[in-house]
Amino acid sequence: MVGTQATFAYTVTNIGGDTLNGNAVAPCAGFAVVPPTFSLGAGEQTQLKVTFSPTTAGSSMCDLDVGSNGGNVQLDLSGSGVTPPVPVVPSPVSPWGLLMIAGLGFSMVWVLRMNRGRHG
Repeated sequence: MVGTQATFAYTVTNIGGDTLNGNAVAPCAGFAVVPPTFSLGAGEQTQLKVTFSPTTAGSSMCDLDVGSNGGNVQLDLSGSGVTPPVPVVPSPVSPWGLLMIAGLGFSMVWVLRMNRGRHG
């Protein structure tokens, strides 16, 4: 949802005997990876946490590029930003018979209220 974030973890494990040094980057708007660099001894592992934080509605795609002295990997990332629903909150009735229904964001709707009876 736009304005929120989702985080996914990928595990990197050094199955070799030497130190594994590397970096990770997700070079697209809305995507971030932590930590950007790692150094793992033999048998050690770490998690790369990829966060998707959409700022607009729609689909986004990116590559998670992981480079190291043990090889390179590219993983496909995708996410969708969805506009949150606008809650409807009735406001007090105005003296002109208009009932305003206010929404969060940029939309405002005015509804004409039908009055029954005579005004004199």
